[in-house]
Amino acid sequence: MRHFTRALSRTTAYLVAAVALATCADAPTGPSSRGGMPARLAFAPQFSASALEASSALRQAGIEVASVRVVIRRTSNGDELFNRTIAVAPGASSVTLEADVLLRSLEEELTAFMEFLDAAGTVLYRGEQRVIARAGNNNAVTVDTEIQFVGPGSTAATIRVTPADTAISTATPLSLQAVALDAAGATINAPILLWSSSNTALATVSATGVVTPVGPRGSVQVTARTPLNIAGVATVRLMPPPVRIAIIGGDAQAGVAGAALAQPFTIEVQAADGLPVPGQTVTFSAVTSGGSVATATATTDAQGRASTAIKLGNAVGRYEYRAISGSLGAVTIAADASPAAASALDVLSGNAQTAPVGTALAAPLVVKVKDAFGNPVAGSTVTWQVMSGTGILSSAASVADASGHASVTYTVGNVPAGESVKATLDGTSATATFTATAQLGAAAQVTIVSGNGQTGDEGSLLGSALIVSVADALGNPVPGAQVNWAVTTANATLAQAATVTDANAKASNTLTLGNPAVMPAAVTITATLAGGASVSFGATIIALPPVPAKLKMNTQPSTAAVGVVMSPPLSVRITDAGGISVAQPGVSVTASVYAPSGSVGPLEKGGEKGGEKGGMSAVTSTMRELVGTTTVTTDATGTAVFTDLALTGSVGEVQVAFSAIGLAATLSAPITIVAGAPQAIAVVSGNAQTAP
Repeated sequence: MRHFTRALSRTTAYLVAAVALATCADAPTGPSSRGGMPARLAFAPQFSASALEASSALRQAGIEVASVRVVIRRTSNGDELFNRTIAVAPGASSVTLEADVLLRSLEEELTAFMEFLDAAGTVLYRGEQRVIARAGNNNAVTVDTEIQFVGPGSTAATIRVTPADTAISTATPLSLQAVALDAAGATINAPILLWSSSNTALATVSATGVVTPVGPRGSVQVTARTPLNIAGVATVRLMPPPVRIAIIGGDAQAGVAGAALAQPFTIEVQAADGLPVPGQTVTFSAVTSGGSVATATATTDAQGRASTAIKLGNAVGRYEYRAISGSLGAVTIAADASPAAASALDVLSGNAQTAPVGTALAAPLVVKVKDAFGNPVAGSTVTWQVMSGTGILSSAASVADASGHASVTYTVGNVPAGESVKATLDGTSATATFTATAQLGAAAQVTIVSGNGQTGDEGSLLGSALIVSVADALGNPVPGAQVNWAVTTANATLAQAATVTDANAKASNTLTLGNPAVMPAAVTITATLAGGASVSFGATIIALPPVPAKLKMNTQPSTAAVGVVMSPPLSVRITDAGGISVAQPGVSVTASVYAPSGSVGPLEKGGEKGGEKGGMSAVTSTMRELVGTTTVTTDATGTAVFTDLALTGSVGEVQVAFSAIGLAATLSAPITIVAGAPQAIAVVSGNAQTAP
């Protein structure tokens, strides 16, 4: 490549490409279509020192120049006079270009550009020069522009290679990654990089940065550099492949369930020579469910070791932990978990029961005694205490059985109210609280409080909730009673199928009205108690007025004579989105001839016109127009009737568009325009002749 670029800077291979000039007022169609004074430019590029330096690197990377692009422009206005790309044969050692151009004066300043591209079309080198061209093919002006390397990576200021320092097995290749950054720190896309190894007896590196070990233990420097010798370096340490894992520490420990063990689980990855192997990935895991490791994946350090803290599970028993690296056999250690002291209480069953006043709850109150990690603890004493209400406990204390369960029975007080009982684990602050409710009689009556007889728009939520009160057979308010709701007639939706009375023995629901076919519509809603008592609400649905959304054709003729008022007249009406007519008067509707994009007449060939390109005359078309009142307002029915509209222009088919602010427009079906009645006679030829 170096020889090629040097040759490009000083030798010639004759090539002439003649093009015609183009000015800001000319539309070029070829050299023969306009005048000009010929001039010739001879290109003899001079490669800079950095470009020559880059050429050697490009050859090493297997990148050759495949083509040369030459562009010549007027400096004054940028008019392009010459643009050619010339293929360069593989291995070519020289190329020179002479280009003929047409000048507007005897001398003219031109700007010449040269680019050298590889087979993929990537620009590798570029040069630009301004020259004074002189008319006359015998006065070739030499363009000896300086060529610079501008290919991928030419702006690199830094190369970062990752990983910058790593250890690999002598049997495992490593793929290095290199990133090129410019002076501002921005990443350069797809730079040309050359890779090299400081010791190919230990490791080689491919053109893509893959390091392949070929020797025993050792260290090499791998370099990635650009064609302009901006480089980044990584250190790769080679280690023999690992063959085994040895346990270094953490085996045969004991601790409290749920606690971390004092010693970490530590292993060492070793090679066949017994020496440690750093940089190996080790996976730690708990074999026994409940156990855990702090670090699931680790990399062996310079001593070939990796470790993780280990934690026992919450259950009592033996736990095993495993370490594995690649295809090496796994190693396992074991540790034992012992129970902890009782420290917590859980409500196991019997909470939130209800019973008629003065009666025992159906189920006993049961707690579970456990340690801090949830293991049941037998033999612990639990004391019981009534915290609110007038209920009675069967015992003030009980002892946990083999499952850690302790229990008592409870009779609610004689006053209808909520009650609570606290269980305390002796010797600790651990407690558990139960609630119970002394109830009145069963719910037997339901009465409407408010919300009956409402009216609302279709699809709307009723303005007020439906509210009922519930009482027992004697009329006492009953909180906590379930009320079941149902719509028994018409179209509506309840927010909930069931609600519960609050502290004031009231229950409520909301109703969303539907969209029945017949309006207005009556709705019946029933609120029912579990015992069968019920009450009914009534509501009425009224229809919403339609919403104007679009215009729709109402009447139109299929044909119309030129200049004659159309019959039947054009008319449109306002409808909602579903096409139902909306009676909205006073809306301004405008009619216009529909002219879709691209409907102009045919282009016709014509002479040149100053300032135009392509040698085409102005576009011609035959216009059709509406005459008469083109904007009218809708009547009381929402209809706009255009009573005096006529079409003018040539015969043929036409469509009329109708639009109004805020409404979707509409388009008529095609209307055929036919000739009108004869109205005038004109002389065609033969007038004002003379004869002997």
